[in-house]
Amino acid sequence: MPPDLDLRLVRYFTVVAERLNFAQAAEELRVAQPSLSRQIQRLENTLGVRLLERTTRGSRLTAAGAVFLPQAQQLLHGAQQAVLTALAAAPARTITIGYVDDLVITPAVRKLRNRCPDAHVRTRHLGSQDASTLLDRQVDVLVARTPLPIPAEDLEVTVLYSEARVLLVPASHRLAGKEAVTADDIAAEPLVGCTGMGAEWTTFWRLEPRSGSEPAPLGPTLAETYEDKIEAIADGTAIAIVPAATGATPCAPTWSPLRSTGSSPARSSWPPGPRTRTRSSQSSCDPRRISWARSTPHRPLDRGDYERRGVRKVRGEDRAGVGSGVGVSGGVSGWGRGAAGRHRKGTKGYFPGRRHRRWTLREHRMDAVTTVPVPVNEPVKGYAPGSPERAALEAGIKELGGTETELTMTIGGERRMGAGEPIAVVEPHDHGHVLGRMGDAAEADVAEAIAAAREAAPGWRAMSFDDRAAIFLRAADLLAGPWRPTLNAATILGQSKSVQQAEIDAACELIDFWRFNVAYARQIQETQPRSSPGVWNRMEYRPLEGFVLAITPFNFSAIAGNLPTAPALMGNVVVWKPSPTQQLAAHFTMRVLEAAGLPPGVINMVTGNGRAVSEIALRRPDLAGLHFTGSVGTFQALWRTIGENIAGYRGYPRIVGETGGKDFVVAHPSADPAVLKTALVRGAFEYQGQKCSAASRAYVPRSIWDGMRDEFCAETEALTMGNVGADLSTFMGAVIDGRAFAKHRAAIERARSIDSMKILVGGELDDSRGYFVRPTVLESADPTDEIFTKEYFGPILGVHVYDDADYDRVLRQMEGVSEYGLTGAVIADDRAAIAGATETLRFAAGNFYVNDKPTGSIVGQQPFGGARASGTNDKAGSVFNLTRWTSARVIKESFVPPTDYRYPHMGP
Repeated sequence: MPPDLDLRLVRYFTVVAERLNFAQAAEELRVAQPSLSRQIQRLENTLGVRLLERTTRGSRLTAAGAVFLPQAQQLLHGAQQAVLTALAAAPARTITIGYVDDLVITPAVRKLRNRCPDAHVRTRHLGSQDASTLLDRQVDVLVARTPLPIPAEDLEVTVLYSEARVLLVPASHRLAGKEAVTADDIAAEPLVGCTGMGAEWTTFWRLEPRSGSEPAPLGPTLAETYEDKIEAIADGTAIAIVPAATGATPCAPTWSPLRSTGSSPARSSWPPGPRTRTRSSQSSCDPRRISWARSTPHRPLDRGDYERRGVRKVRGEDRAGVGSGVGVSGGVSGWGRGAAGRHRKGTKGYFPGRRHRRWTLREHRMDAVTTVPVPVNEPVKGYAPGSPERAALEAGIKELGGTETELTMTIGGERRMGAGEPIAVVEPHDHGHVLGRMGDAAEADVAEAIAAAREAAPGWRAMSFDDRAAIFLRAADLLAGPWRPTLNAATILGQSKSVQQAEIDAACELIDFWRFNVAYARQIQETQPRSSPGVWNRMEYRPLEGFVLAITPFNFSAIAGNLPTAPALMGNVVVWKPSPTQQLAAHFTMRVLEAAGLPPGVINMVTGNGRAVSEIALRRPDLAGLHFTGSVGTFQALWRTIGENIAGYRGYPRIVGETGGKDFVVAHPSADPAVLKTALVRGAFEYQGQKCSAASRAYVPRSIWDGMRDEFCAETEALTMGNVGADLSTFMGAVIDGRAFAKHRAAIERARSIDSMKILVGGELDDSRGYFVRPTVLESADPTDEIFTKEYFGPILGVHVYDDADYDRVLRQMEGVSEYGLTGAVIADDRAAIAGATETLRFAAGNFYVNDKPTGSIVGQQPFGGARASGTNDKAGSVFNLTRWTSARVIKESFVPPTDYRYPHMGP
């Protein structure tokens, strides 16, 4: 018996097979790429054959897929025809009337509803002319301008009435102010044209051929948005003739040109086919016999009518209501695409790329003071065996693990591979398993990313804060819902995080960043100066002038998502370079932002190692800021380059960075050993010690250490390590790559060579399949040794055991032994001991914990950041970080300004 086929899966397959590119197919189908891959696998499992194969250059059909494709296409076509035929033969229960821009059909629809009370009459606005909705029966009747963009023999067409036309000219034009103009008035004027303009349009509207005269001047023929035509009119390049109903809106590119016989008629149309709608009852009706179709008694106009009656003039002050020039010059605000995707002269902001919106930013901006949703920390899911979230995550891991993802850059909304050398992204716990490939960004790629950001900047900063905030709030909800398994799976596979670590990072913390940042940004806007009598003082929070460069690390997907989006929320445009070893999760983070409606060019992601970024971006005059998390050496090199180029920047770039730490746990003799043991195990070895806040040095009194050492070492030895994607119960995975593995090997080998150093537990390393470093505890009597001062960024913990009476001395010694100042913790029950540590270590840690591990800061609860070599301490996830990405302007307005320069002390 043949298998039952899900037609939805068949359709998904045909789209992928026709494009041989999962990313393009997912975009067309409006589904997430991992979800699309899972659906294709479901179809293959149903059929029992492989239809598609993934390659490094895309996808290709198998022999079975090549045979199945034409049959699948035929199957879908037959199913569609069956549905349409059934709908056409059914009694008319619903009548859908489609109509295009600027045609009013409300009175006629009301009459039809009164005449046909048993039928559901509804309307559907189709925007520009789209006759295809007739052929697939999405609408029963289409009211549109003619001729339609499909063959007339496929439709039954009835002329309803003819439209008047009006002329659009700049306010400074010689014809401006006239009530009416004749054809002779505009005979010499260049007219804006539409793509595909035929001879009939040219002959009628240009009055060609004109006896005894030169041909009418040729105006620009524009194929893009009607904003382009507005621009051409506003700058005096041409004038335009448009339907009267459109006011200041020129004809859209999809409208057909006017016929030479007169003004463009509006017509009702419906598809041919079986006409079996019921007419037995008095109230039943057939849409082909609607009496209101000719209820407007207009007759078609000929050329003589046009010349006698003239064309009504649309005055600048009568239409659109702002600015000058065709009534809209200098005031046409909106988003769309200009010619070739370039920013058009005189507009208020266009975004190039795939997705285009036309939003009125000035005339129709909401006039209200809004409150943003109160942020609440995202609950952490447990992923217990048998739970729904575990099943969804396992499916996501299987999907991404079985797919080699094309890790493209995203520049101006366009996805493409970097032009440099290819770079493979592998599983750290199975480095022979390639998850995806990227291209190292070339200098030209970085330059184009900067150009795309610059092009997007006017429209993005013109967008209201509410609209910008809505994008990131939606991204948070998308990540909390359908995208959660995908981003968690990408973090588990690409960064070797356990389920718990991936959930609190890639899901919860990034969701929190996006939600809390919106609330903090609103808090900033509400901070306003006081005003004295007769004066109004106010503060405007502007974006920075230029672009922000965001360079993000491998260890946290949340940091990678926050560093570019925090400046973007404040109205800035961004060039984002993720770490190559975090590129898989970064790739899907970008997809979430696109799904949330982030306009093209606002955040431009370039891939690779970053050499081209340093060479190009840091030397651009419009570099406005650097948002960085990574190593000390890299941050200092970037800062040095900025300093060397400081005279060439338009402004002083904002530099915000967090680099890491040599984080500590100090215990007082009053400490609870169980609390200390847990703080050390979790703080030092979760995520293989690769958190910048991970505990890497501990100071323990001898009285406690002697009683807890063996149990602590046994618990450390028992920590499970392995393939975190294959076994979700695993506590630890592998370190990130071969360079990190080599660094940890060197540190452990050095410890073995020092007589005073004891390796209490761990010390084993294995990179045969994955980069595995067992959790290692080193005990040293020398508190100045390298293990207490140098950042290893791995699962290596140095322990110094001190005499109980030396607590205060230990605090003073450890306070400045390391160059870092990120996180630290004190474990004690004695309040005086806690107070002493808090004061003595005041500058040793930007995040200080009492009776807890020094990791795990939560957005909105513990804003994160440190000073000294650990960074600029601008506290990610707080109002303090967001203030760095805005440039405030104070506006003082005097209502009754002085008119005399003299002061009272100057006398009469």
